[in-house]
Amino acid sequence: MKIIVIASFSKQKTGLSRVNEELLRRIVDYPQIEVVDIICTPNNSYLPEEILVNNKVNIHRLRPIRKPWHFLKLLKILTKNEICLILEQPFILTFAIYFFSRFIFLSKVKIVQVVHDLLPYHYPNFVSLSSRFFGKIFFRFFKYMSLEYIAISQATKNDMIKFWHIDSQRISVVYLSSFIKIQNFRENFGNKQILTVGSIDQKRNYERLLKAFKIVQDKIPEAELLIAGRIGFKGEKLQKELARIIKKNPRIKYLGHLSDKEIVKLYQTVDCLIYPSLFEGFGLPPLEAMTCGCPVITSNLSSLPEVVGRAAILIDPYNVEEMAQTMIRVLGDEVLRKELSFKGIKQAKKFSWDTSANQLMKILESL
Repeated sequence: MKIIVIASFSKQKTGLSRVNEELLRRIVDYPQIEVVDIICTPNNSYLPEEILVNNKVNIHRLRPIRKPWHFLKLLKILTKNEICLILEQPFILTFAIYFFSRFIFLSKVKIVQVVHDLLPYHYPNFVSLSSRFFGKIFFRFFKYMSLEYIAISQATKNDMIKFWHIDSQRISVVYLSSFIKIQNFRENFGNKQILTVGSIDQKRNYERLLKAFKIVQDKIPEAELLIAGRIGFKGEKLQKELARIIKKNPRIKYLGHLSDKEIVKLYQTVDCLIYPSLFEGFGLPPLEAMTCGCPVITSNLSSLPEVVGRAAILIDPYNVEEMAQTMIRVLGDEVLRKELSFKGIKQAKKFSWDTSANQLMKILESL
């Protein structure tokens, strides 16, 4: 089987880049895969050496807009492969693939599109204008061109059926997994620290979280809120507001973007993770926290209930009082924290990158 993989691999590993890397790392090891042509942009092509040295792998760093002759190279790659696996949301390379495969007599190329979320349809103001534009164009002109779709959650599949009107039989659900190895459940609690992880943007609901934490502090003055994450889309205003609040409240600490080791250490020491996101295609931080035995409080919206099952406390992310009272409850109940830790480990074991890759390969082989 000869396949094309369209994906981005950033130097600072974002969630999407890491997902792409984990899946690719396993795909290239399958014996039925003969050739993997990776197509990416030059500034998003940071792959580990152990993948690049694989004899099956060819990487093509293309800029079809700035360098139009790259379209010819893309055309050549398409003609010699059987399957095109698109791990990205629709963007310019994706559209080029769709155009060439259907309108330049390359119908033999079978396209499999992975869809992470349909955030622009729920919260258009949470994404860039270009994301909204490409999403709408994809919906209008290209939604029927993939042979198969892969959604990373049932919630995303439901959105694809609702907004894109795609037949459910053409959509398979393949869950993601944690980048952290399963730890032991925890018994050491009591530092009154609450952690939240995620980019500083509107989707992650920081404004309500900060209001809720003020209520927590009124009840538990020694409580601390630790915030880890880089600045996201339109996050500058939130960052300034956060800086203003931190000056007045030393119990709130912004840690910025942290390394994997630093994040794991926090999961292993804080009393709980609060993840009140308004929308997620999957939601990796709650799963990673559960993998470390960290109690989790998260939203009852989109895909998050699928990920945490009954191993976390679900809240209405729009209800500040409910969010606050849930944090107070977890901080004050050691038995509950241990119970959530135990259930979290059990739930996290249901997810595996090997399982995800096996499901993906079965889909590719069935085409």
